Amino acid sequence: MNESLTSTLKLGGMAALFIALGVTFNIGGALLVVGAIMLMIMLHEFGHYVTARWAGMRVTDFFLGFGPILWSIQRGDTRFGIRALPLGGYVRVIGMNNLDPIEDPEDEPFTYRSKTWWQKVRFASAGTFMHFLIAFVLMIVLLAGFGRFEGENATTTIEEVAPSLTLKGTVPSPAKVAGLRVGDKLVGIDGSPVDAWESVGALLQTSEGKEILVTVERDGQRLSLPITPATAEQKLSNGETVKAYKIGVAPKIEVITDKMALPAAVWNAGFEIKSLTVESTKALVGIFTPSSLSKYSKQLGERGEADPVEDGNRLLSPYGVFKIAGASAEAGGAAVLMLLISINIFVGIFNMTPLPPFDGGHVMVATYEAVVSRIKRRRHAVDMAKLLPVAYAVIMGLVLLSASALWLDIMHPFNLG
Repeated sequence: MNESLTSTLKLGGMAALFIALGVTFNIGGALLVVGAIMLMIMLHEFGHYVTARWAGMRVTDFFLGFGPILWSIQRGDTRFGIRALPLGGYVRVIGMNNLDPIEDPEDEPFTYRSKTWWQKVRFASAGTFMHFLIAFVLMIVLLAGFGRFEGENATTTIEEVAPSLTLKGTVPSPAKVAGLRVGDKLVGIDGSPVDAWESVGALLQTSEGKEILVTVERDGQRLSLPITPATAEQKLSNGETVKAYKIGVAPKIEVITDKMALPAAVWNAGFEIKSLTVESTKALVGIFTPSSLSKYSKQLGERGEADPVEDGNRLLSPYGVFKIAGASAEAGGAAVLMLLISINIFVGIFNMTPLPPFDGGHVMVATYEAVVSRIKRRRHAVDMAKLLPVAYAVIMGLVLLSASALWLDIMHPFNLG
């Protein structure tokens, strides 16, 4: 199985995803994100290219995309170019395994299979190294340019006034009826001061659904507006049902960050990447636990809006990430950077899965060959024909997983609200 097929599986879906994401951004944002994913692919393959040349392997192709060739140029042994379908990229090295015949026996010293264990592992893992390097650089930009996320604070300024509330049927929003506006700052409810958003819910509870006076600051003036909260039923964690009173407003969220000087950002970026890698690895492994798979299969037969607690750890299709990326774009540059960092870390980890056709599969095969060769005291090469069923089974599993994830993201979507 050659390297071009491996790269298709690793990055093709990611490229298609980010090209599709363009509709969630303005034109500049779309070009930025599409450019970022194309650069990610090129850097991934550049890692393979550099380590292949370093080891003396012959690289015949370095392409962005698949399908018909749009442009190419020959430099030495390597043809560089762009193909019509921007769904990934690939670097092709001759003699990846025994299924990759070499026409000229004199080319054998330049094949992948002729190299040492360390040269093979360095080549196979170079793509993942580049993903973590990209994540590291983006993390430095995030910490120095935007700051480390420290938390969120719900201010007393109104950011959203709902037109209606869904209780036992749809009812007009009390806030909308009373004339509250986006940008109003809550300063009091029935004479009690509002110093923090957390106090709003408690003060509304004391109304017991009766009319109250809500005081706001608007354009430098204070206004007191009469509002009658709507009554809803709220189920507590112990199963008890209580009455809750709502007026239909949401607060403006203030993000608290710790912006760092460049040296501090460089120092802390490594620790942040380490933490995210551990969390991502646990999350990825957790997806395939029996309990998670059981929940996943159960969700496939359900309809309706997802429970964010139950669905908090499952794979997303390009459509699902499409929605999350749209929300990230609206949240600003820091959220987009964090999304790109997370994707690079996830792809880097997933790419090292020790099964063909992933790069981790190449590392596994090279390591097995090295161990057996040392034990037998003669060169041992794996017959890749015997591993083809495993590779095809992995490919089929990925196809089925992608299709089921798409079904869930359409019929049982995440609650991003």
